[in-house]
Amino acid sequence: MESENTTSKNKNDYDPTWLKGTSAEELIKSESSTKKNFSHPVFKKLSKINGKINDMSLDDLVESLDKLKLDSSGKKEVLVKRLKSYYKESNVEAEKCKYDFIGVIDFEATCTEVQNKNYPHEIIEFPIVLIDMKSFSIVDHFSSYCKPIINPRLSSFCTQLTGITQDKVDEAEDFKTVLKKADEWIESHELGKKFKFAIATDGPWDMQNFLNLQCSHSGIQYPRWAKKWIDVRKLFSNWLGVRRCNIAKMLAYYDLEFEGSQHCGLDDAQNIARVLIHLAKDGCEIKINDHLKKCLTQVGNKNNEPNELEPGQSV
Repeated sequence: MESENTTSKNKNDYDPTWLKGTSAEELIKSESSTKKNFSHPVFKKLSKINGKINDMSLDDLVESLDKLKLDSSGKKEVLVKRLKSYYKESNVEAEKCKYDFIGVIDFEATCTEVQNKNYPHEIIEFPIVLIDMKSFSIVDHFSSYCKPIINPRLSSFCTQLTGITQDKVDEAEDFKTVLKKADEWIESHELGKKFKFAIATDGPWDMQNFLNLQCSHSGIQYPRWAKKWIDVRKLFSNWLGVRRCNIAKMLAYYDLEFEGSQHCGLDDAQNIARVLIHLAKDGCEIKINDHLKKCLTQVGNKNNEPNELEPGQSV
């Protein structure tokens, strides 16, 4: 188990325990918190804006407030504070809303008790939990089991770890079919078309290893929408300045408990989503921070369709 001890920091870094339980609204209102988290890009931008506001004349302030359709009455000190407050609130809000939706994925795959780097893991549970980044809420999910082909019989260790029984995968469709349904689900929400959309995971393994390997097993191209993603574990660690830790430990920083069963793909994805929502509410910049290093097949076309490979194409 990874430690939650903080990494070494210089005297200008803020205490990561300060952020625990702090809402975005408290972050905006607190002048002291602004100073403590001054390394964040939002506050660097605000510092430049504040400097320009300090140099404004009374007439300049009145003109700027009028253009923004804000109250321009009062003494200069009041107008300065009013204009700074407007930009502080609008910039933190803009930072939270970079994406319209985020889809959280946490695959479960076949496994054995004895670890073997050459073991051909196959995805047996495929969940996507959809977060509306405007309302900071989970609004929908996709979930399906997948039938493994290389090792159709689950090990007792795999069933005990994931809670996935043999009858569930026996009755499931193969991965190629499930991925097609996931693509249709993504398309039905107009993700990546009408709405800005990103994938999020807990670490690099789901995309870099499991999905990459599974596409190779199934002889299909790697989906374009999964080339880049938000590594929530990395994002959380960098934001708080702590060592990378698992889902339950990340939740504990917000005094939250894991809901559901660990290693159930859908439950894991929902809890990762809870962590991501808290990060966004606290003003963390939610952005892509990882990508596929080496594709074992080919990347899908521009329409994001993971097409079947043509005869003669290598996997």
